[in-house]
Amino acid sequence: MLPVQQRINEAVEVVRAAWQAVDSQADRLPEIILTTGSGLGILVESVFPRVFEMSYGDIPHLRASRVVGHAGRLVIGHYGGADGPKVAVLDGRIHGYEGHDPLTQVLPFLIANELCGGARLAIFTNAAGAINESYATGDLMIIKDHLNFTGESLLTFNEAADFGGSNLDMTFAYTARYREMLKKKSYESFRVHEGVYLGVKGAMFETPAEIRAFRHWGADAVGMSTVHEVTAASRLDIDVVGISVITNMAAGIGAHKLTHQEVLENTIHAAGELALLIADLM
Repeated sequence: MLPVQQRINEAVEVVRAAWQAVDSQADRLPEIILTTGSGLGILVESVFPRVFEMSYGDIPHLRASRVVGHAGRLVIGHYGGADGPKVAVLDGRIHGYEGHDPLTQVLPFLIANELCGGARLAIFTNAAGAINESYATGDLMIIKDHLNFTGESLLTFNEAADFGGSNLDMTFAYTARYREMLKKKSYESFRVHEGVYLGVKGAMFETPAEIRAFRHWGADAVGMSTVHEVTAASRLDIDVVGISVITNMAAGIGAHKLTHQEVLENTIHAAGELALLIADLM
């Protein structure tokens, strides 16, 4: 496999040429990378005007997502209108349960960061199941820390020398000043928590016994993404905000079976509230 930086460079060359062909202000680089979780592609509607769009499948070394609710495209535009900051939106993810290693999963983020010339902020959103029984479907959770239960590490020592290969302090992975900024805001129509996210590989939902164990470990919500991307951002010294949409109560808490369709429906319902929270970060 090609070295990481070579893959990034080859992808950026293709994307930048296509972007410059349609955007007269392509020299004004995005400041922020926004990654959308399952069913949260509707967040792209907050980006206008959109100056560029490209499918992952058309970008060298990227894989198209095969998961419903993940469009798999890069969108560049202004968040909240022409006067808003320029953002690079990763609309949909590539997941570990699709058979991809952590480095392949974070490659869209690494390419977007190179296009930005080094982003100042990365916002990662996801759909998550509530482990904390005081949470409810439709709530939002600001991530203050995470537990990596995927069984994999992004920064293994046998990766290409230009990414990974050394120890990384994750104490401050989720930037405190942005978390404090959001906690000071008041939202009347929805509830915002701060909690710990636990990332699993999936694709199966967790068992009730696993959820009981995760609760004992201090997890408030569980999902199938985010932890590797946050590690990549931390490696690159980028400020990070993580926000989970609580789409369901985790296994064993409710009385019905969990489905991906339920996750998608509930993320769509909460997307408007999430867009407001993100706007307060801009």
